[in-house]
Parts: sequence; structure tokens; C-alpha cells
Amino acid sequence: METRFKLYRGDDLLGHIQLVPELCDFPWYGGVLEPEPAFAPYAPLFQQELQLLAEEKMDEWGQVLGEIEGPGLSLVPVKSGVPISDFLIHINGVEVTWRT
Repeated sequence: METRFKLYRGDDLLGHIQLVPELCDFPWYGGVLEPEPAFAPYAPLFQQELQLLAEEKMDEWGQVLGEIEGPGLSLVPVKSGVPISDFLIHINGVEVTWRT
């Protein structure tokens, strides 16, 4: 099983994710983000996405999610190098949850 991932938005490397088994809750995976400088402009969008989801404002949530996904969000397992493009990800500070 892959334990290290790279998170890209288009060609920009947003950060590295370390899988943490204790944070996984099937079908969700959990981990910790080591952000790259390119992540900083998107951090507020990820916070807004979580807030809108918690408030069940699904129309607004979908708009913010579209902004996050922008030119293509991909999760690349370090070992295999095969990009995953069909996934949902939430980032709260450095804590990451995602499902494929």
C-alpha cells in the first residue's frame, strides 16, 4: 500500500502527504500534509470548502470545490507514480482526508 503521495493542482506541487493509518476510516484515507509554498494561496479555499460542507451549503460548496480543482487536482503515489485524478480531498490545517 502506498504511504506517500504528492498533491498537484495542474503543474503546481501543493505538498506531500504522509498516510497515517490511525486517521483512516474506510472509505476515507487520512494523513498529514507537508505543504509546499504553492499551497498557501489555496489554504483559505480548503478551509472554506470544509466550512460550507459543515453548514450543508451544497451549492456554494460545489462552487468552491470547482475553484480548488481548477486546472486539475491530482494525487500521485510516490512509489507507483500513477496519478489519481478521481478523488475527493479535504484539508484542515495539516490534516488531510481523501477518498478515491
